[in-house]
Amino acid sequence: MRTQLDPRVAELKPVLEKLFPEFQKQCQQHWYPSVWVEIRSNKKFQINQRSENLTESETQGCVWRIFDGQTLFEVASEDCSEAALRKGIKKLINKVTRQSTSTKDQAYKAVSWSDRLKRNLDPEITDQIPENVNSQTWVHFGSKLAQPLFSSQKEAMDWVGQQYSRLQKDSQSVQPDFSQAALVLQEDHFLFIDSEVKMTQSLNRNLSQLILMKAEERLRVVKGGVGGRESLELGDEHFKEVTEKLDKLLKAERLSPGRYLVIMGPVITEVFAHEAFGHTPEGDTWARGRSGAKEHF
Repeated sequence: MRTQLDPRVAELKPVLEKLFPEFQKQCQQHWYPSVWVEIRSNKKFQINQRSENLTESETQGCVWRIFDGQTLFEVASEDCSEAALRKGIKKLINKVTRQSTSTKDQAYKAVSWSDRLKRNLDPEITDQIPENVNSQTWVHFGSKLAQPLFSSQKEAMDWVGQQYSRLQKDSQSVQPDFSQAALVLQEDHFLFIDSEVKMTQSLNRNLSQLILMKAEERLRVVKGGVGGRESLELGDEHFKEVTEKLDKLLKAERLSPGRYLVIMGPVITEVFAHEAFGHTPEGDTWARGRSGAKEHF
């Protein structure tokens, strides 16, 4: 089982199949034209002792592109109607005609399926490419789903409710001030056409998380990935981890305020520098008189 293309992207396939050859005819021979469509949606379900809520966001758009060998020119629009798409083509052709300074010897050549397949691609990719594929073949790539995702928003929220009930029960020993279970479901759908390929792709990116807070301590355990429900299922070990780690933090010996010589690894050094020095000179921090950098100027 794999993720399927959003119907709204599927409906654009015949429209773009008709418009792309018209777009090509208006391009100079050494231009490389292409078109890209995407729809991205994000849903976050969360339950805590104060509320139960769902937040949603979605973006969509179409981008006409021409690479003249030197510069990538683009015209984008959120309106994917045929009239708007035609308007985008006209606007881009005019833009490239006015601004391009490239020559024919700088032309970029579209990569054919035969050339792509010579690159020793991963079986996860090649298994989804039909036999005898050519420039007129639509090829869809989807992420594997070992288990189907939720059939409705209610089912997803009910699942979060089950995780929250389990979290409350398993965290009684630490008596948290705040507890929360959350689920994030992100869907990304893409379409791409150039002179050699017609491709679509659908990806599910999922994340589940457990949060416990007490006093100034906060613990979060996350599980997620690309795929179906198997990518976000929480096991006994996740509930045990978030509770035990919070308990250890609450019992940990506290540092006395002062100056210390600290040896840090590369990753934490980067984060520390960003937080300590990067935010300090920001204009709003400076204006409120909270900037530690002020004394150095």
